[in-house]
Amino acid sequence: MKRFKNFFSLMLISNLFVFQVTLNALFTQKSAHQQLRYKYYLEKNYKLNNIQQELKPLGLYLDIRSGREYLEPNGKSYNILHLFFDKDNETTNFVRLADITTKKPLPSLISSPSLKDIKNIETLHNAQKNDKLLELIMGKYDFFPMTKKSHALNKESTKGTPTQIAFVDLEKLSPKVELDIKYATDNNFVKQKVYPCAKCYLVEPAALSLTEVAKELKEINLGLKVFDGLRPLSVQKKFWEVCPDERYVANPAKGSRHNRGMAVDLTLIDLDTKQELTMPSGYDDMSQRAHRSYEAMPSQEVKINCKLLELIMEKHNFVGFQTEWWHFDHKGWEQYPVLDLTFDQIAQQAIPVA
Repeated sequence: MKRFKNFFSLMLISNLFVFQVTLNALFTQKSAHQQLRYKYYLEKNYKLNNIQQELKPLGLYLDIRSGREYLEPNGKSYNILHLFFDKDNETTNFVRLADITTKKPLPSLISSPSLKDIKNIETLHNAQKNDKLLELIMGKYDFFPMTKKSHALNKESTKGTPTQIAFVDLEKLSPKVELDIKYATDNNFVKQKVYPCAKCYLVEPAALSLTEVAKELKEINLGLKVFDGLRPLSVQKKFWEVCPDERYVANPAKGSRHNRGMAVDLTLIDLDTKQELTMPSGYDDMSQRAHRSYEAMPSQEVKINCKLLELIMEKHNFVGFQTEWWHFDHKGWEQYPVLDLTFDQIAQQAIPVA
């Protein structure tokens, strides 16, 4: 009897041990799964929080809806364009832009299954602009509209130092960009004409990226107006004499990104009217009003215009200069030498573009 009890006790202990091991394995597996879900949750919300922080200075926020809220009161779903796919976590998100103060969504073609809410052409253009802003700021953090065929972003060039430099005449670009070359007139901060002609050139990679910007803007009836591109070093020296302040003028001893043909000054225009969209300041305004971080921009419309220009340029490999909302450097600019060529010399090296 005693031997039987010992055997029974041994079997009970053994079974309890096996049960505990199995239970621990199950809890460990569940914990690992929960940890993975929590990791995705944190990553997703970290990116969404970054978007919210970028939108806050514009007086906007990202209105994020659950799957149930994705339905309208009548049971019909909103336009599928409102769904964004997070390629990192393989999840979808229904979002729209809304005003922080009023809590109302911005005018949008995305959230309007029909055009009945679009009262006039100005509202239509604003809706197109708002939708593009949403697409660009979501894309910056790897969220992509579900209807897009490709989720690939433009990648930074990994090419080494170029062996041959080719220039592109921006007048030859397609879609066409408008030129307003201030330095070919006396309507500029040095108050004198410093360019012999109203021409504008960029090095080929920057020019081709600018073409992609123009193509995407054309979809929402917007275009580009360019103020300056490749700038001779001799002109840079004149600028430095007038304004030796590196917040606004590069020291010619180092050379400007403009002197490399890898920087462009520009703004947005309405393609119908050719009028410039309202921006925080005029071109070459050497005050805080021109800074991207300027908090006292005159209106939400101005903030949106400035941010839209910044985001679409970033998408196509340009980086904005912090103290000049109009100035953008193409990535890889440091691979190109400082140039002091005349416009005639530049024209001789210009290449045709498709």
